[in-house]
Amino acid sequence: MEVYLQALFEVDGVIGAILLGKDGLVIASAMEPSRAELHAAHAAAAFDGLATYARQFPSGQARLVILETGVSCVALADAADLIIVVEATPTVNLGHLRLALRQATRAVIAHLRA
Repeated sequence: MEVYLQALFEVDGVIGAILLGKDGLVIASAMEPSRAELHAAHAAAAFDGLATYARQFPSGQARLVILETGVSCVALADAADLIIVVEATPTVNLGHLRLALRQATRAVIAHLRA
């Protein structure tokens, strides 16, 4: 599963990526262990809350959430029963990041179905 995360580093500005179960359990990591645990502790709950929020509108299911701050960018992408979390610099090209996450998400889902 780490191979799918490594592909995300082709986007300039990506500094880490992890694959989580929706229960917050780290499945694979391409990030410093302490950072991975910090993201894991919060990302699953945050994505669940935002997905619930999105369902309140006729807009469908949440697939991608991007949080930008002055010092970083964190993206959470739905990959079936898993979540891909990417940490990047604030200067990351969001279009490139979205495309890379879409490809990684499809690859993870295909792997899970195989």
